[in-house]
Amino acid sequence: MSPTIRPLRSDDVTAYRGAPLRRTVRGFAAELDGRVVGIAGLSYDGAVLKAFSEFDPEMRGYRVTMLKAAKRVLGLIGGCRPLAVVDGGDVRAARFARHLGFELLARHSRGDIYRWTR
Repeated sequence: MSPTIRPLRSDDVTAYRGAPLRRTVRGFAAELDGRVVGIAGLSYDGAVLKAFSEFDPEMRGYRVTMLKAAKRVLGLIGGCRPLAVVDGGDVRAARFARHLGFELLARHSRGDIYRWTR
């Protein structure tokens, strides 16, 4: 069975991360067998719009589903140009960010910072 992509609810973030985000989030959840196995969306951190995605390792077998979720998030952007912080040690994550239209802006100790350019 493939994961289902649906609108993100506040309890999804808590279920996935173990704690709620302290800011407003719009996005989507990936659900497999009744469990949230990934979240993706947009959130404001002060005046900065950030794109984010977090998926369980088991989602690697569902790359098309991950891409569909990411594209749905990009559909929420409008005219903004969000930032994304990508784990600097994860080559696949950086490749995925570039595939979606993000370009490397700077390197930081917390990860590489990308800006959406499309």
